[in-house]
Amino acid sequence: MTNTFLYLSTCSGLRDTGLAEAFKNKGAAAIVANTDVITTIYTSNVMSAVVDGLLDGKNLDLAMAYAKEIYGEQDSELYEEEGALGYAVPTVYCGGDYTFAEEELDVLADGEYQSDYEYIGSISDDLSVLTINTRWW
Repeated sequence: MTNTFLYLSTCSGLRDTGLAEAFKNKGAAAIVANTDVITTIYTSNVMSAVVDGLLDGKNLDLAMAYAKEIYGEQDSELYEEEGALGYAVPTVYCGGDYTFAEEELDVLADGEYQSDYEYIGSISDDLSVLTINTRWW
């Protein structure tokens, strides 16, 4: 998992830090997770904006700030009408200075970036992007 960027877009990924800490202990370089129950639309939008920010050359902290500027600090700010259940906050658990390396950005710009969030794998030998996204039906 060395140099892995992990975005846990599940509900309550940071209610208990055990899962995030396990990934960190296995070598994840950067982890983002939500503090509570979160709407799918909010977490999907924020995750997309964070990845877009990283693709634009921002570090993870700046990419998260960019996403929150667009969609709000927590899901209930923008999505109360969608039935937000709590006040979940997407949070950078570790690796706020994490960036995609310049050579990785070139690879991503060549169409290997998948925006449907079902892609799990390595973009190169040195960079892996792993997303875990759940949906409530």
